[in-house]
Amino acid sequence: SADSMTGTIRIGGVQEGDVTAFTQSLTVTGEVTGDMYVMAQTITIDGKVGDSVRLFGSDVKVNGTIEGDLVVFGGDVTVAPKARVTGNVSAFAGHVRIDGTVDGSLKATGGSVVVGGTIAGDARIKLDEVEIGPDARIGGDLSYTSRNRLDLEGKGIVAGDIDYMESKEKVERGVRSAVGKCVKWIWFTAAGLVAGLVALAIFRRSAPAILAALSGDTLRRAGFG
Repeated sequence: SADSMTGTIRIGGVQEGDVTAFTQSLTVTGEVTGDMYVMAQTITIDGKVGDSVRLFGSDVKVNGTIEGDLVVFGGDVTVAPKARVTGNVSAFAGHVRIDGTVDGSLKATGGSVVVGGTIAGDARIKLDEVEIGPDARIGGDLSYTSRNRLDLEGKGIVAGDIDYMESKEKVERGVRSAVGKCVKWIWFTAAGLVAGLVALAIFRRSAPAILAALSGDTLRRAGFG
C-alpha cells in the first residue's frame, strides 16, 4: 500500500495492493490493483482501480474504470461519460453527476443529481433536485425523492417501476434561496469530511460498517432525511 499525510500524490504505472491516503490532491493515471481509501480535497481517477474505492473529498472525478464498488462522501462527484464502475455507486454529496456506466445500482443522497449515463441496476435517489437526461438508461427500478417530479413514463428510460416521493423540503412556488442552497452544500461537505477522518483513522477493513453507521446521522445533521 501507499500512505501519505500531506501534499500531492500521482499514481502512474502499476501500484500493487491497496492505497490509503490522506492528502491534498490525488490522481490515478495508472493502475491500482487493490482497494482505495482516500481523503483529499481533489481526487481524480483517470486510470484503473482493481477493487472497491472509498473516497472523501471536495471534488471527485472518475474518468477511468473501477472494478468494484464506489462509495463517496463529498462536495462534487462526477462519473464521466467514458468511466465505468463494475459494482454499485453510493454517493453522499452536494452535487452528483453520473454520465458514465454503472454495472450495479446507484444510491445518491444530497443536494442535486444529474443522470445522463447507464445504471444497470436500481437507482435510489434522495436529493433536492433530480435531473435524468433523455439518453440515460436505468435497467432496474427508480425510487426518488425530490422537489421536482420527473416526466419519465413511457420514454424507455427506466426499465422497471418508478416510485416518486415529494421532498419534505418543498418550498412554496418552487423558489429556493441560492444562499440557503450554498449553506446546505457546505454543511454536507463538512459532514462528509468529518466522516472521512473517522473512517481513515480506523482499520480499513471496517470501512463498510463505518459508512453504513455514519451515513444516516451525518445526513440528518446536514439537513437531509
